[in-house]
This record gives sequence, C-alpha cells and structure tokens, in this order.
Amino acid sequence: MDKYEIRRLSLLKIKNELCNGVGANLARRISREPSYVSRMLYPEGKKAKKRIADDMVEIIENAFDLPRGWLDGYAGNDLPITMENKRMKGFQIDVLDIEVSAGPGSLNNDFIEVLRSVEYSNHDALRLFGHREPSQLRIINIKGDSMSGTFESGDLLFIDISIRNYDGDGIYAFLYDDTAHVKRIQMMKDKLLVTSDNPNYGPWEPITKDEMNRVIIFGKVIGSMPQTFRKHG
Repeated sequence: MDKYEIRRLSLLKIKNELCNGVGANLARRISREPSYVSRMLYPEGKKAKKRIADDMVEIIENAFDLPRGWLDGYAGNDLPITMENKRMKGFQIDVLDIEVSAGPGSLNNDFIEVLRSVEYSNHDALRLFGHREPSQLRIINIKGDSMSGTFESGDLLFIDISIRNYDGDGIYAFLYDDTAHVKRIQMMKDKLLVTSDNPNYGPWEPITKDEMNRVIIFGKVIGSMPQTFRKHG
C-alpha cells in the first residue's frame, strides 16, 4: 500500500468518525469544496481522482488538531477528540439540495437553500429520531398548501432517505416524472393512492402498476419544523 492510499484511508476515517460520515462537513473544516473532498476519497484509478499531496496533509492535520504524520500512519490510529472535534461529532443533519412541493409539483432546480444544516445534541437526537444515524436523515424545504394542517408552506421536513420504496402508509418525498412532491401515499392492492391532507385538494388518479416506474421515492417524512421568521422592533 503506497502513501497515497494510506492518506486516503486516513481521511476516510476522519470523515466517518469526526464528520458524521458527511463529506460536506469535512470540506467546511478544511475550507474546500465538497467535490474536492470527494475526489480525494476516490480509489486509485478512478477518473478525476485527487491525490492527497504534502501541503494538503498539513492542512488536514491542522484542521483536526492531529499530530504530524498522523495521516501517513506515523502517529497511531486513534483520533484525538478535541473540543472542536467533539462539536463536529454532534448529531448534524444536512440539507438535501431539492425543494419539494405540497402543491402541483416543484421542478428540481427551484431549490432555495434556507439553511445548510441543523445540529442536535446526541440526547435530543435520540429522543427525536430514535436510533437513526445522521447519514440516514436530510432536511428539505416545502412550498405550497396541499398538506396544510400537517405542515405549512416554508416548513422544514426531516426525511429518512434510507427509505427508497413504499414502506407502509405515510408521507413521502418523491419524484413523479420531472417534479418533486411531498404527499401522503397508501397502497391499495396493486395501486398507489396519493392524497393531500388539505381537503381543498382532491386525491390523484390512482397510480397503476404499469405507471409505478414514474414514481421515485427518495425519503419518508418523519417530522417537521416551522420556519416562520417574525421581525420585532
């Protein structure tokens, strides 16, 4: 194993153990773009791979308070937990870069980033999300009023992105052809029933078995948070 592969595996350990397994967290810590970090983590031989050069080794070790030579395997395999690293190991949920519609449907490029992440203490995360890992969860922003009464336009939704297929009745985030939606989905025999919680919106025509390839589920909604800003003074 050459030094570049050792460095890659060491960086992967940092990502998994100090950054909640999220490349964007690592990227922010070393002031690089997430795509740059992804390229450093590519295996040898993959197109566009970025080898971790000596100057980047120093940047990474400084950013995570690591002893000199750690990334090259010269300073043991344990990761020192500094105060900053403890903060990074909190339960952080990142935003999924898509806006979904509680209405007629939202094109994928309509996304407006409201925030980049929300972080919880491990205690609160366990209470709110059970034993789910941060890598399973994402935040999405909705617009429209078809789910009014359950959540409102502008609310932030917490979705479990590990659920990619129908997993019992519930509220799902999904693509239908080229538009993104958040709706309540039920299964009846071999058809999907898509409904809104706002009684002013009628149900969709049932989605038949032959049409189900037009539906791509990318998460199940497990909670929501109001995102209303009120100015005072």
